[in-house]
Amino acid sequence: MTTFASILIAGISTGAIYALISLGFTLAFNSSGMLNLLQGGFVVLGGLLTYDGVNSWHLPLVVAIVVATLLTTAIAAVFHLLVLRPNARRLSPQNMLLVLLGGLILLQGGGQQIWGDFAYSMRPFGDLEDFTVGSVTIPAQVVWIVGLGIVVCAALTLFLSRTNTGRALRAIAQNPAGARAVGLRVSALAMLSFAATGLLGALAGAFLLPYLSVSMDDAATYSLIGIIGISLGGFGSYFGAVVGGVVLGIIEALATGYLSSLYGESLELVALIIILVLRPEGLLRGASRVRSDTGEPVGTVHYVEHAPRLLGRAVFAVLVVAGAILPLLGFGDELRDINLVGITALALIGMDILMGYLGMVSLGQSAFMAVGGYMAALTVLHLGIPTLLGLLIGVGSAVVVAYVFSVVTVRLAPYYMATVSLALVLLAQDLGGELNITGGTAGLLDIPSLSVAGFSFDTDFRFYYLIWALVAIFGFGSFWVLRGRTGRIMKAISFDPIAAASLGVDVRRYRHYALLYAAALAGLAGALYAFYINFLAPSEVGLSESFTLIVACVLGGAGTLLGPMIGGAFFTYLPAISQGFQQWTTVVEGVLVIAVLSLAPSGLLGSALNGIARLRRMAPQRKKGEVRVRVPA
Repeated sequence: MTTFASILIAGISTGAIYALISLGFTLAFNSSGMLNLLQGGFVVLGGLLTYDGVNSWHLPLVVAIVVATLLTTAIAAVFHLLVLRPNARRLSPQNMLLVLLGGLILLQGGGQQIWGDFAYSMRPFGDLEDFTVGSVTIPAQVVWIVGLGIVVCAALTLFLSRTNTGRALRAIAQNPAGARAVGLRVSALAMLSFAATGLLGALAGAFLLPYLSVSMDDAATYSLIGIIGISLGGFGSYFGAVVGGVVLGIIEALATGYLSSLYGESLELVALIIILVLRPEGLLRGASRVRSDTGEPVGTVHYVEHAPRLLGRAVFAVLVVAGAILPLLGFGDELRDINLVGITALALIGMDILMGYLGMVSLGQSAFMAVGGYMAALTVLHLGIPTLLGLLIGVGSAVVVAYVFSVVTVRLAPYYMATVSLALVLLAQDLGGELNITGGTAGLLDIPSLSVAGFSFDTDFRFYYLIWALVAIFGFGSFWVLRGRTGRIMKAISFDPIAAASLGVDVRRYRHYALLYAAALAGLAGALYAFYINFLAPSEVGLSESFTLIVACVLGGAGTLLGPMIGGAFFTYLPAISQGFQQWTTVVEGVLVIAVLSLAPSGLLGSALNGIARLRRMAPQRKKGEVRVRVPA
């Protein structure tokens, strides 16, 4: 009984912090309908700024917390003013989610430049001694955390119910159009609520620091914790956010106490996936299910023109010739980096079909790469089967996981699917680092090279022609299919799934098979990576790889197939040859996602193709058989 009580107290204290994080999500969701992926970054930023305030700037603790909170709140307000507000009406909800993801990547990369990847902690606040109630010891820091949670919840309740600004925020949550019609300054109130998310996140991070260590790598995890909290309590409910956060903290403490601390986060991610699949509106809410084929809003779709046939054929010929002679031009160690670009290109083909043609923001490609790579390597190492059979098993395993994932999520709107797929990536990364069979964080060593009929692809030269032949087959094969009726139907689904469904298009079937195809290519890429590098670790196919794939699609231009490959080459090849660029890769990724979506939502290649199409339409067209006679002046 004493053990249970101690675990329960730990869960309540952690849950109080999670409640603050969930409240921040609810504020942003009610004012703009967005899932604020930046919230986890605000939590970590508030904690690390508090640490610096006490230890580097030698400020009193209270002053350090105030400074950290003000700085984080200011960063949130500036981000909303410069990035979110200008794009709110010109980008689709899916692209706005990518903008917030870009902000998270930028904040995490910038924080790593300042604080590195180290975990920071502080001594408990105040001079209070631990309390003893019977045989149960209550840490003094728990009193601070729970007290903060009570004060913040009470203050927020009074603010929303007793002030005009609070009532206005509630009006926006209930009816944004009606609130705008009666003269409420919706944009200003949205910025206020987003800044308040930074304030709540910073407070949560500051009070979390003496209880748990904090590092910049935890930013995405805390964002998902907030999403789990509002999923438990119900989207849009402030009371539900508090209940969901506390319940989540207790569940995590029970899992840690009675199972293992290694599996606490994995269980949270599984819970998020189950909740969003069964009741995406939240367990305590009675709203109807959000379905992809009947309930998602129509956003702004940035159409990408096809390249002129002559230009397309010329580019195709150049690529074929360059690919054939490239290894003969004296490339040495750089050939290895070019091969890694090819592996990334395979995964990007599938991701571009999902994002560019169907409008699905899926972050799960790196998870399917992990499944394909680990299953291929493990079956070869432990069962002694041929590597080609292991590769096929890896691809098949990725497809099976994608099938299950698709069956349970295909009814969800792409906006919710992005969150579920992000949870899937973190779950795959956590399991890869927790299970003994995968080698844990040290990874799998001595994976054999791929061999087919006695021919081993054990050199960079041999592997080059294999990987780029596969890229050519799947790349040009996909391009040929998407240039026809299938591509037009997918574009129609991306533009307006409700209208497409009313015309007889099976929206869910197209999304389902596209996800399976994308997973097959990702599993193939993961298996080839394992057999080529002869090593596989969770960090190689985890969250950072998912970020790279997303940024590559956005940078090159989703819906062009070739554009994401160019973006993938940029972020795969340059870090490998430039140590200075490698250190700033995450920062550059975040900046590019925000800048490209804000200035050229169609991406670099997509914008170029659209520009060519506009010039062709502006040029005078000569009709067939027309003869022009020049009359002298």
